[in-house]
Amino acid sequence: MIDPDNMHSPSRLTAIRTVADAVTVVRLEGEIDHHTAPRLRQALSADRADGPARMVIDLDGVAFMDSSGLNALIDLHQAVQDASGWVRLAGIQQPVQRLLELSGLQAFFDCYPTLRRALAA
Repeated sequence: MIDPDNMHSPSRLTAIRTVADAVTVVRLEGEIDHHTAPRLRQALSADRADGPARMVIDLDGVAFMDSSGLNALIDLHQAVQDASGWVRLAGIQQPVQRLLELSGLQAFFDCYPTLRRALAA
């Protein structure tokens, strides 16, 4: 899913979904906050009814995330675990990493430095 209306605004969120070997990759770019969290939730929830979800969320292009983004990730984690799936986070930038550490949520997610490593795990 590509949202061309938000491609050029750094304060917006772009989500691109791809599927490879039954793993959904959601690449995010921009900022995740109260205004963009609905777009994030939409990108994370699409196509999950097809069976156990195996997802990698690529955060390499996300420089800012607030509690709205954390809540969306928590909801995704719970839904995917209930369906016997998994979620991995990749390419986490320092400000987002700090938020995950402060909230204690890095313990809930398998985190990888790159998308490639997350897919290979």
